[in-house]
Amino acid sequence: MNHIHFVCWKPLVNVIYHTMRKWIISNKIILAGTMLGAIAGYCYYRLIGCSNGTCLISSKPVNSTVYFAVMGAIFFSLFKKETVDRRNDRK
Repeated sequence: MNHIHFVCWKPLVNVIYHTMRKWIISNKIILAGTMLGAIAGYCYYRLIGCSNGTCLISSKPVNSTVYFAVMGAIFFSLFKKETVDRRNDRK
């Protein structure tokens, strides 16, 4: 019975897999910026950090990692080439 249940979900899993793969390939520069930003944020926390805990961003490793990951994604998104669909531009 478990095999029948899996067979019913297989087309859905296949669609999700291909959709996510297409999204990852089209946004790889933003994902790279997110990863580099997260690494830079953790390094900032470890190397510079905040000694007394009053700094909002660098007082905790999660704060600095997430903040720098978002900043990396925003910065790297500036370099993403947008594709234009010419089929929808016809008047």
